[in-house]
Parts: sequence; structure tokens; C-alpha cells
Amino acid sequence: MEVILSERGKELILYKNYKFSCKNLTKNGRKWRCTKKTCNAKLYVDEVKTTILKEETEHNHLPPKNVQRQIISNQVNRKAMNDLIEKPLKLINKQIFTEKSTNDLKIEDISNIRQNLYRARRKSIPKLPKNLRETQEIIMSTTTLANRNEEFY
Repeated sequence: MEVILSERGKELILYKNYKFSCKNLTKNGRKWRCTKKTCNAKLYVDEVKTTILKEETEHNHLPPKNVQRQIISNQVNRKAMNDLIEKPLKLINKQIFTEKSTNDLKIEDISNIRQNLYRARRKSIPKLPKNLRETQEIIMSTTTLANRNEEFY
């Protein structure tokens, strides 16, 4: 059992190559359902997400194929947000070489991971002003401090 993040940042449990999303808290523990909407498979996991209390894992479909790409993408995005200077392809290559099973990754997967990385970085960087007025507003709203923590004008 492994906890991973979805494309939208929600926690998922990866169990026997199937993904489960958190639904609600029950007397049997926290209920996790298969991410495939037509599947009725469920897991009941304790609050700390370490032990499976009960499992009803009768799936009516094959395991998803993009799990490895999703794991690598999440890890690369996390590292990219901490290190904004590192080149995206270098981060991706490092992560691919440290992963155990990356045999089923395709060139399209690497391209998708790279696009996800750029999108994640773009969210953390403020937008550039489009005209002189926006530039002046940003400068006026920013407080700049001098060496002795005095306001700089």
C-alpha cells in the first residue's frame, strides 16, 4: 500500500496496482473506493493510512496503465517547486533513473510529465504585467527593505 497524489493534488492509495480515492469516515475506518466510477471495490484503512482494516477488492476492470507516470510526475513536480532553477528535463531524468520500474514509460509520458512540471511552476510564479500601469501598481504595492530593515523609497 502506497499513498500517492492525484493530478489535482488529492491523496490516493495505490494497492495492488489499483488506485483508491478517499470517500468518508466509517466505523470500520476511512473508506477508500476505486477511482474507476463503475467499480465497487473498497478499502477500509486506519486514520494514519498504515494498515488495511478490511478489503473488498473485487474489481471489474484491469489496473490503470498510467500509475508509474503519475508517481514520477508528482515527485518531479514536488522537486521542481523546491528548486525553481533546475532544468525540467534534468529533474525528470534524475527521477526516472532513481525509480525502480520505468520500463513502461513512453516518450509521450515524459512529454506529459514535462508539461505538468511547467504548469506547476507557472502557478507559483507571479504573472508579468501587461502594461505600464500594472507595472507601477505592482511596484507601489511591494515593500522593499534596505539593509537595516528600513523602508526603501
